[in-house]
Amino acid sequence: MSFFRKMFGRAPEPESAEPEAATPPQGRTLTGTSLAVLLERLPESLNEMAREFPARLPALGAVDLGRETPDEPTFPAMMEVGGHSVWALGFDLPMPEEAQKRSIFYSNWNDEAKATLYAHRAHVLLFYQGSSDDPVVQLSVLYALAAGMRPLGVADETAFNGVPAAVLHEAGSAEFLQAAQTDIPSLLWTGVLKFHREDGQTWYATRGFERFGKPNLAFLAPTGQGEQATDLFHTLLNYQHFYHQTFAHGHTAELGGQFLRFADPYEYAEYLSGGHPVLTVSADS
Repeated sequence: MSFFRKMFGRAPEPESAEPEAATPPQGRTLTGTSLAVLLERLPESLNEMAREFPARLPALGAVDLGRETPDEPTFPAMMEVGGHSVWALGFDLPMPEEAQKRSIFYSNWNDEAKATLYAHRAHVLLFYQGSSDDPVVQLSVLYALAAGMRPLGVADETAFNGVPAAVLHEAGSAEFLQAAQTDIPSLLWTGVLKFHREDGQTWYATRGFERFGKPNLAFLAPTGQGEQATDLFHTLLNYQHFYHQTFAHGHTAELGGQFLRFADPYEYAEYLSGGHPVLTVSADS
């Protein structure tokens, strides 16, 4: 996680949250990995982004907007880049309140950063429709295209997360996306919620691991250990993804001299899961 620690510094402490099951946003029928681009206003044309894109990310090359005439409506648009296809649907209004809650509200940025995301007045939904089944590739393409729109930031309901413009500028860079191919930026591409117990302990629970075909994880620790929890989750997600492993109830692992056990939740299962498979992680010295 060193590359991302260097770029973003200390991980933010996960926010407390009222548990909710993840459900598809209302009225959307497209499937696939998606991302919401938050804007002050809808762009009148995507041509400028398309022109700049090859210089920003030479490895992906040019963006083909499939426009036969310049006076065609900007949205919807099927964008082709680097052999990948992305549907873009534009809305000249903010995201629905429920969608904002499931992304911006539960993200772990400070209030000032969240305010910049809440300030959006239009949004574009990007849906990956290409041939790659690798979520790292899919998210890399979506983040690159989102950054090219110069937005206020992005919102990710699957990850219960949002990313403000200053960070998104880096997250859509060639250096960042190259690093992501071997080190998933879990601080951005997944989320962590926390659920307090009366005994001073907190359940830290991930969101968005299902996007990688993995169960979400929950870790019980003294309140205030959010950074340790996010580091643990980051390591375990990367291990599973790049070594093609999937933890299950009864599995064990060794990490940094600690013996880890994975099990089905014994309490608050509905809260911890968010409607997806979840495993608890316990550590023995």
